[in-house]
Amino acid sequence: MQQDMLDVRMFAYTAPRVPSYILHPVLMDFQQVAAVRDGEWGRHTHFKDFELIIPVEGRYDCALDDVEIRCGTGQFLLIQPGQVHQDHFRTGVRFLAFHFQLLNPEKSVYIDKIFSPAVTPKDQVMTMPERSFTDRVIELLFASGHEGLPFPVSEGIFLSLFRLVTGAFPPESVLQSTDGDERNHRMLRQIMEVFTAHLLSGTLPAGTIERRLGVSSRTWHRISHELLGAAPRTAFERFRISSIHTFMLKHPELSVKEIASRFNFADPFYFSRVFRRHFGYPPSALGDRKKAAF
Repeated sequence: MQQDMLDVRMFAYTAPRVPSYILHPVLMDFQQVAAVRDGEWGRHTHFKDFELIIPVEGRYDCALDDVEIRCGTGQFLLIQPGQVHQDHFRTGVRFLAFHFQLLNPEKSVYIDKIFSPAVTPKDQVMTMPERSFTDRVIELLFASGHEGLPFPVSEGIFLSLFRLVTGAFPPESVLQSTDGDERNHRMLRQIMEVFTAHLLSGTLPAGTIERRLGVSSRTWHRISHELLGAAPRTAFERFRISSIHTFMLKHPELSVKEIASRFNFADPFYFSRVFRRHFGYPPSALGDRKKAAF
């Protein structure tokens, strides 16, 4: 017997898995940023790149889609393409910024959405998971940059960081699968296609989702709670008002009355009440949308 020859400590074991669709981050750059004076950075839109912001010292503040965001040490903020962003810099604040794109290896195309439409900008701030381990991963990533190692090495380390931070979000928050759950991803895609088809009318006829998914009404209610974090009607309402919010940022020339009419609201006052209930402020207070850079 030769068992006494070795001292083996098994730390992880990955059982064989069926190959599945997993998003792959393509790192563009990573930065260490320190604010040397107070100031407002110009409003800008993230067109193709995601941005991961991790405060190191002090609190990082910004406006994301005209919603004020506060992100402290021990937290992170993940921004996706299409969002309007404005940094509020305060002297002494230090943070890390990572810019990357997301590749769908299955179709060899880049995707520009990772969050469910029900997610608000404030939901994009999360507590950093496995803090001590994550800190070591970040240290290793920046060490690779300081040492001038080949960029693929840095990108490989960033893949670990990406898996850690995206895994911190509740499953119902993530529209695009990052962990290989192809079945859920396929159902979410079908649900969003149906929601989008009924966006303008504002009504979702009974049985529409059930027929598309091939499930019973009871099963659809369970799926809605599991994947969207709400009952079907609430999930559709969140999707609708979030989509309208994005549309308003892209079309600042339209009035609140025109927006209400376009999306089939009974009147602009009712639309304002629904908007306020979701975002905490009326559509008229969305900000100077004419400055949005699209």
